[in-house]
Amino acid sequence: MTTISTRTLALATLAAIIGGVGLSMATGWWKTTSTKEPVRFSEGEFAGTANPADIRGSYTWLDIEAAFGVPAELAARAFSSSALPLAPEGKINALETAYEGTLPEGREIGTDSVRLFVARYLGLPYEPEEGTVLPVGALEILLAVPGVDPASLAPYSLEPLSATPAQPSAPAALPAATGTHAAAPATAPVASPTAATAVPAGTGTGTGPASGSGPVATDADATHEAPAWTVTGKTTFGELYLWGLDKESVKGALGFEPGPVSQSIRDAVSAAGASFADIKTALQALLDKVER
Repeated sequence: MTTISTRTLALATLAAIIGGVGLSMATGWWKTTSTKEPVRFSEGEFAGTANPADIRGSYTWLDIEAAFGVPAELAARAFSSSALPLAPEGKINALETAYEGTLPEGREIGTDSVRLFVARYLGLPYEPEEGTVLPVGALEILLAVPGVDPASLAPYSLEPLSATPAQPSAPAALPAATGTHAAAPATAPVASPTAATAVPAGTGTGTGPASGSGPVATDADATHEAPAWTVTGKTTFGELYLWGLDKESVKGALGFEPGPVSQSIRDAVSAAGASFADIKTALQALLDKVER
């Protein structure tokens, strides 16, 4: 009977491990650092789309923007508390202490809340964990997104949600996101702001294209901070809805179906082969009619 010495067995085992690691690195399976690249839906309507269920506490809000297109400043502001304002470059696991001692027993605002927020913002499927709730700021942003039903968010709110559209009390500019994602379907009512971190929303009064001699697009759109309620190339469809326009009035000004909430107006107009200057003027005219 052939016997193998302990030394030979140890060397063979070590060689197998080294060989396995080398093969894994060569094929791209071996990674020593996190890529912050979430898994994607493998089948169905959203196949190939990043899955919010894979968001982890080590992600920053900027990582979420890069992976899902949800603006980092918007998401961070949605989850900020009066005691802990969140920065876009901060990790979302800061939520573990941000709401400590402020929630009823069995309720939690944490990483799973971010998964839920991203999924509802982009119109993607996600079933949250038991006890997961959303802060007021996050709820009000979601209620301003076309197609979001207040009843679908009620289980994740600590207070009854208002289905009555409210006029914005102050303008708030949101950053534009890069890329295009799943579009949210139709229009939805907007909740009344009740917290310092909430993004104000309102009801649009415009009904279609407007005429006039409004501002013409210039390179300043991309390099200077425009006043709130001002349409620029960086303005997203989500911002228009949050500022008080509804989907139908935006569609009338565009002359085509609006894109996802995270898409910029300029990108959508460019893809449609339309004149950004004309559409910018029409949208601005609609915004100028909204009560503030």
